[in-house]
Amino acid sequence: MSGKIFTHHGHVSHLIKEIVDVGTVQRASEILTDMQTDESLAHNWYWTADGLFYRTEGGRPIAYITRNPGNLFLHRFDKVFGTISRAEIYEPTPEEVDIVLGSDGVLRVDMTELCLKPVNNRTVTFIIDLRKIDNLSKSQREVAEKVYGSGDTSTFNRNMELIAEYCREDPRTAITLENPDNFANRPSVFFPAGMEDVYDLRGQFIGNGRYVNSQNHNIRAAFR
Repeated sequence: MSGKIFTHHGHVSHLIKEIVDVGTVQRASEILTDMQTDESLAHNWYWTADGLFYRTEGGRPIAYITRNPGNLFLHRFDKVFGTISRAEIYEPTPEEVDIVLGSDGVLRVDMTELCLKPVNNRTVTFIIDLRKIDNLSKSQREVAEKVYGSGDTSTFNRNMELIAEYCREDPRTAITLENPDNFANRPSVFFPAGMEDVYDLRGQFIGNGRYVNSQNHNIRAAFR
């Protein structure tokens, strides 16, 4: 089968287990890059190749932003999906922790340095004002560039300009993460990540994906 990337729509279990080549699932930054030349992509919610691993280290909440092959949602799907679909939090095994932390391109960030604001008992967030990108702190900028630019500044800048074009009345997006209270007393936890549609919801990055049972989500990947 060709390695061409397509948008696959449906229930994530069907897509990951039967349709897509999980090694080709796109990160949020890659979806946005393709959106530069394909406006139709702006109307969809996506599961991405990004994943979020959380644990407490030295009393501080730490988030690791990972990607293939360190995304357990893609490569340990039955276990992770089964847990999250029951509204529970997935705790990786020691072997899985090694897989996550040993994968290429992992970004470690101290969440206390992100100036996070609580949304609810599950979620914390920081806002990215697309008119004032330079106002981000060093740690916020590092995370934002990882999510929206795969760590490349020029890609990040182009993708921020793209989102800004779709939300001129309120040119902001956000990165949301798991509330540290929910993993403070656990060895570690893992969540899949998604990106809201850019047209209506400004491409907000969801770093604690829970709603895995929807029939209306999308994945950008090649066929298996």
